[in-house]
Amino acid sequence: MTPQPSSTSSVSADADLVRFFDPAVGRTVVKLQPGQCYVTSDTGELISTLLGSCISACAYDPALGIGGMNHFMLPGANGGLRWGEAGRAARYGVDAMEHLLNELFKAGAQRQRLQVKLFGGARVIAGRLLVGERNISFAHHYLAVEGLRVAAEDVGEHCARHIRFYPDTGRVQVRRLPMTQKPDIVETEQAYGVRLMSDPLQGPIELFHS
Repeated sequence: MTPQPSSTSSVSADADLVRFFDPAVGRTVVKLQPGQCYVTSDTGELISTLLGSCISACAYDPALGIGGMNHFMLPGANGGLRWGEAGRAARYGVDAMEHLLNELFKAGAQRQRLQVKLFGGARVIAGRLLVGERNISFAHHYLAVEGLRVAAEDVGEHCARHIRFYPDTGRVQVRRLPMTQKPDIVETEQAYGVRLMSDPLQGPIELFHS
């Protein structure tokens, strides 16, 4: 018997998500901003985002034809990640990853089937503390601890990335862009980081093991 996703094709919903129809691909584009996450099995949708030093994880269950993407960064500019102490910065990354996985598991996805791809983590400003590298390190560490293999990645370097993820097939299109073409991405990510530091974390997230 072929496994089926939950009854609703758009599993996770957020009133703040931007949606528009792209006639070039014949799909509705769901555009993620920093801090957002979306999971769907709708064959008429794709998920898109623009990344600088932030990270997006795309996770896909091929048996169900369901997938999701998040968009996150670790706040703060100094110090390393204290994995054993679950430092404040790392908690934001953990929450972002758990949110994505929880939505997939609640929709019927199975951990052993998940294919995960990572994107982003660019060096946005040459000479600045390696925020992008820190985000990449976190993502690699988290997935290793959770026993999830990275099927593919395009991370680091000094370029922005426009990502398009087809959640029903797992296909990802990556367009690399010179940072000079996207100067506003630095301001957007800095504002997001400031907002994270001033917004206390709410309670712990329960992970649905599947």
